[in-house]
Amino acid sequence: MDDISVTEVLPDLSNSAEILAFDIPSQISSVINGPASIVDVVMPQGTDIFSLIPAITVSTGATIDPLSGVANGFTSVTTYMVTAEDGVTEKPGRSMLLFKPMWLKISATF
Repeated sequence: MDDISVTEVLPDLSNSAEILAFDIPSQISSVINGPASIVDVVMPQGTDIFSLIPAITVSTGATIDPLSGVANGFTSVTTYMVTAEDGVTEKPGRSMLLFKPMWLKISATF
């Protein structure tokens, strides 16, 4: 009887843990600086900051916590954690609000 060898080949899992898009309804603009792990979102003056719902796109296969599409009260620093598909690579960050005349700027680091 011949010996049979079976080798399981697993796909390479991505180690990319980036925020690719961070959008909030009615926003004026959104700028992502990946190398600095910062997201700046400008909202119109008078925006209710207590229940904003960001739509967040992350690297393929990655996850984010808090989740995209979940209401967030940007009244204090909010920490986001992006975990790559490989489950090992993580990129922590935080978000905060800055108030400016005529508009509201939300800064998030990741």
